Amino acid sequence: MVLLLLGLLAPVFSQNQSGGTPVVLRQAGSGPYTMVERSDWARYDNGKYIGHVYREVRYQLRPEEAAAGLKYSGTVYVFEETLRDLQKSARSLDTIIPLEFTISPSGFINIENDEGYPAIRNFPLFTDKPLKPGDSWIGQGQRVVDPRNDGNRVSLPIVVEYVFQGEDLYRGEPVYRIRAQYATRYKGPVRSGQAVTGTFSEATGKHVVDILLRTADGRPVLMRDTLDETFTWSDGTSVRYKGFTLTFSEGFLPFDRGAVVAQLARQFGGDPVSSGTGSAGTVPAGTSMAVAPAQPAAEMPVLEPMAPATATAGNETPQMEAGAFQLDQGGSGAVLDLPAQNIEIAAVSEGVKLTVRDIRFVADSDQILPAERDRLDLIARALKSVLQGSSGQPMILVEGHTAAVGKSAGEQDLSVKRAKKIVDELVARGIPADRFMYKGWGSTKPIADNSTEAGRAKNRRVEITILQ
Repeated sequence: MVLLLLGLLAPVFSQNQSGGTPVVLRQAGSGPYTMVERSDWARYDNGKYIGHVYREVRYQLRPEEAAAGLKYSGTVYVFEETLRDLQKSARSLDTIIPLEFTISPSGFINIENDEGYPAIRNFPLFTDKPLKPGDSWIGQGQRVVDPRNDGNRVSLPIVVEYVFQGEDLYRGEPVYRIRAQYATRYKGPVRSGQAVTGTFSEATGKHVVDILLRTADGRPVLMRDTLDETFTWSDGTSVRYKGFTLTFSEGFLPFDRGAVVAQLARQFGGDPVSSGTGSAGTVPAGTSMAVAPAQPAAEMPVLEPMAPATATAGNETPQMEAGAFQLDQGGSGAVLDLPAQNIEIAAVSEGVKLTVRDIRFVADSDQILPAERDRLDLIARALKSVLQGSSGQPMILVEGHTAAVGKSAGEQDLSVKRAKKIVDELVARGIPADRFMYKGWGSTKPIADNSTEAGRAKNRRVEITILQ
């Protein structure tokens, strides 16, 4: 999987390793962005090949200036599998983790409420000295590893050798190229002759990482990590991983959540008046889209492009027509309840969430009752209207919830299957499968009293969030 991606990326580089003015590497704020780690590793247990591991970790990050450097906040989405037989598919989530950390100008990281992400810290680490191609420096970093994915994390110190290779072009954008390499060398603590329970006792291996940094702000846009390392436990068992991890990032334009709530309301035939609004900013000229009115059930909604926004003399803010999408500079809170459809639409920090209440399935099954078809048609049409009007490619998170009426393990499994079923139904209605992530929570996140039928009906819900 990653090998294919690497092959596709190779032609976009333009080599330029000639000498020139020395540069000092620094990281600066550059707006919100998404960072994705995709891993394609061959796995060997006790020396025997057992298959390939495909994993993806997706970060949605928003920077802001802080006294110690840049403060990032956002969410981490961890996937079990990203591609099957090289076909795009919806992603099943392992976990969703809120994230907050600060990075100093030289690259040191400080994480609040550390839950293991990002897994590599203080990497890449910059030097204060001006650099020319061929110059090298040493930096100390840290990795958090969990080879068996069983919650037994170990923090490994790493000593990294960096070599500055000069300036290149990546997709037409100036970047600095760096090569980094480090060895995995670890022997765990021993207590009374026994290794610490659950964690590995020894690790060996090597990583070679090619790094591209944007010259404008020092943000890594692409890292290719070629690795081969083995983890050994005190009982003699071992796990070896050999392959690649590809990390890439891209900026995104946050949408006006209040405007999206209003557009969804129109698609559902509701009144786009909310109990709160997000604060609106502006859209670059020529990128705005008009809000579409509700469409008949048999037709696909079509968003007509608006005339380009124009700026008046002495005013740098483009003037937009009423009803246009505008960039949201922060804030959430727009909420709209649609009792006729039993749906709530809310602006949340992650984007815009549709809470579909009391969706009807066959008892103890993921089979949706035929009576829900019209509501699913309406939801798909509304989501398409937003996706068509977006300048980027927002992901959609589908989360399944059950009422607490049985065994928690069964409820968890059922919620995952029902979330996946909703994804399948929306894909069948024309939304690309690779836009979706899904997660089941069982009965662990109730919003009402499970002791009453009315409360259980509210807890049986599916939440669909358009992520920004």
